[in-house]
This record gives sequence, C-alpha cells and structure tokens, in this order.
Amino acid sequence: MGRYLTSEQHRLVSDAVAEAERHTSGEIVTVLAERSDGYTDVALVWAAGVSFTLMSAFAFVPQPFLDLWDRLLAASAETPLLAAVTARLCEDGDVWRVLACPALGSEEIRSVDLAPLRLRRSPHRGRRVVLVGTENPWLHDAASALAGRPAAAVFAALDYLIDRLDLGAERSATLLQASARAAVHEAAAAERRPG
Repeated sequence: MGRYLTSEQHRLVSDAVAEAERHTSGEIVTVLAERSDGYTDVALVWAAGVSFTLMSAFAFVPQPFLDLWDRLLAASAETPLLAAVTARLCEDGDVWRVLACPALGSEEIRSVDLAPLRLRRSPHRGRRVVLVGTENPWLHDAASALAGRPAAAVFAALDYLIDRLDLGAERSATLLQASARAAVHEAAAAERRPG
C-alpha cells in the first residue's frame, strides 16, 4: 500500500476507522507522517517571554547593565589596528568605535549602540561601540600586517568583526566595500613596485 503500511496493516486501520465512524456523525481522517510538528511556536513564545522579561528588567533597573558596560569601557583601549578600523568606518559615515578590552575572552566580542541613550559627556556619545578581547589571536595576526599592508590589515580585521556581529549580508557588504577596494588597490600597487 505504500511506504508506511502493508496491505494487511492498511486493512486493519481502515476497518478500525469504519467501526469508529459508525458511532459518530463526524468523519475520521487518518494521516501517517514521518514527523509531527516541530513545535517551533513554543520555542518562539519562550524566546519572546525571556526577551520581554530582560527588556523590562533593563527598563526598570538599568543600573546593573549600565555598570557592566561602564566597567568594560573603562578597561578598554584603542590599538593602532582598531584605531585604523574605526577611522575606516567613520570615513564611510558609520559612527563606530572599536576598542580592545582585556576583560573579554580571546574570541569574545560585545557590541552596544549608544546613540539612543543620549549620553552627554561620554566620548562614545552617538556611537556604536564594539569591544574585542585583547588577546584575540585573529586580530593579532591582522595587527602584525598593519605596518607593511595597512589596508589589507584593516580589511581583515573589519571582515572578522562584521562576520562575528552578524549584521546581515547587505549591511556587511556595504561596510566592507571601501575597505576591500583599498586592500585590492594596495595589493595591485605592491605588485607593480620593482622588487
């Protein structure tokens, strides 16, 4: 009869359904499926509930969250590579500040958009601040290339950061465009130089 039932099993199910339908005015439809619903709506409801709870906690008691960012920002510093990345983003009209933070793990990245907070005296006012772990091996590799190939180093660092921030394909491409162009021009100029 098919993939799920033999002829004998199909006959048994059909007989059982016919017997059950004699005692009701409704029609019984039997469905056999590989898998039932994944219940993703339950996960969505839980995610929305947790998100709403966290946002409510931040709205009513923001100080612990702001204190965490204050501690992270106070411990952060700009490296030559990250200063170059920040400068590249600002040249393209994006108001970002990328800093190295020793309090974060080697692969950890944190990001916060401070523009909506309307900070008055902060040097980060109106910016998106991205904090990167000071001991990040990937950024150390890019920093080592900064002296000889600055555009390539900035592109590599920016590509790494944007990938980790998960900004979406279109936004990522927009942010990387000028940096990629500069890196390609730098490589072409290096090829033309007499060796």
